Formats: sequence, structure tokens, C-alpha cells
Amino acid sequence: MNADTYQMVTDRVIVKLEAGTIPWKHFASSPLSEPKNLVSKRPYHGINHLLLTGSKYGSPYWLTYHQAQELGGHVKKGEKAELVVFWKFVEVDEKQDDGATQRKQVPILRHYYVFNVEQTEGVKHPAIEPTPERESSTD
Repeated sequence: MNADTYQMVTDRVIVKLEAGTIPWKHFASSPLSEPKNLVSKRPYHGINHLLLTGSKYGSPYWLTYHQAQELGGHVKKGEKAELVVFWKFVEVDEKQDDGATQRKQVPILRHYYVFNVEQTEGVKHPAIEPTPERESSTD
């Protein structure tokens, strides 16, 4: 596993906390209730949902720098990306001392940076639907 990626996620959460944002409380109160990738239309889950909710953007759509280029647009100059992570288990062959090979599962962790479509120009995307404000918990 990549310890640097773990530290990067921790640092992002700390920055939000120091700015007065409690990321896990924004699940219920954010107008950005389901952040999703613009290209795949897949929603972000787990820590990625936590990292992307509570952002200042009204659009739920996010994409990488290269995805923006592939869609014929670009990221506006000076815009800052948000961190997201990808992990999965892959099967690899491991050579044993006796020369035999054994299949085992190994976790893979990678990080990427995404931009909200509001940070781009020339990227076609669905209209941003206004969402009713939800009451936030005071707990």
C-alpha cells in the first residue's frame, strides 16, 4: 500500500477541519449529495464521497484533467483539484522457495486528482439541478 496516499487523505481531512468544515456532517447537509464522475456516471463512494462533499461547487460532476481534455475542454487556469483514491485487489503469481508459484491477492492503492465541471471551460455536462436545502444536524 502507498503510505503517502494515506497521508494525503489525512492531510485533506485536516485542512477541511481547520477551515471549520466537518466533512462527515456534510453527507446530510450538502447540496452536493452524490458526487459522481462525469464520464463514467459512477458515484464516488467511501472516503472519496467524504472528500468531495461539502465543496463550494453546486455540480455533482467531477472529472480528471485528461478527461476534460478528451471532452474537448480544459481546466480553468489557477483551479485547484481535489484528491480521490482508487483501490482494489489484484491477483499476482508469487514464486515460492521451492520454485512453485502461488496466486495471492495484493491490494493496490492509487490516488488521482479531479476537478468539478464548474472549474472547466468547454466541457459539456448535464444542467445543474437545484436541490432543496436539507436541515443539518447539530449533533
